[in-house]
Amino acid sequence: MYKLILKTIFLIYILIGNNFKNFAYSSEYKKLDFFISSQYQIIEFFSFYCTYCYQFDEIYQIDKQIKNNFLKKNKFIKYHVDFLGSMGKELTIAWTIANFFNIEEKISPELFQIVQNVNKNITKKDIWLIFEKFGINKTQYESAKNSFAVKFFLSQQYNIEKKLDLKSVPSIIVNNQFIINNDEIHASSIENYTERYINIIRNLLSNN
Repeated sequence: MYKLILKTIFLIYILIGNNFKNFAYSSEYKKLDFFISSQYQIIEFFSFYCTYCYQFDEIYQIDKQIKNNFLKKNKFIKYHVDFLGSMGKELTIAWTIANFFNIEEKISPELFQIVQNVNKNITKKDIWLIFEKFGINKTQYESAKNSFAVKFFLSQQYNIEKKLDLKSVPSIIVNNQFIINNDEIHASSIENYTERYINIIRNLLSNN
């Protein structure tokens, strides 16, 4: 009888614990009413024009923590939106080409630096000069721009973006069905915010 009571108490504790966990996270993410159907379990939309995206990457280091914690079992992709800034479309293409040449991690801090801290009126020539620093000349850049791989990458991105009807960035989608509400994550410090963010992603990856 005593063991039965203990088992019952334990079961109640588990049920309450799970319900509390779901309640605690309910405001920090939203379940989409459709399934994205992507090969990537973690998808981030950002813009080099977005100051918060810059902080997200450079100060909070969310991307770095995602790569450190989840890439062994999950695929992660970043898409650049073109609805911010006069060169939004060209920067979206530049980001796609950076992925094409596998130099996106080198290109990202360079483009963030010039757009956020040097000159928001970035030109196509500025973009070419950055790529040249990493061995990609203007001819190679333009050739990649017209390639099937780059066009396919862009089409995948636009299809997902259209489904989501994105209005702001950064936006992170997890498990093809949850989008995180960044503003609802309340923390006492930068480190605590990052920790909470990563824990939310971990929770959502296990939520099928």
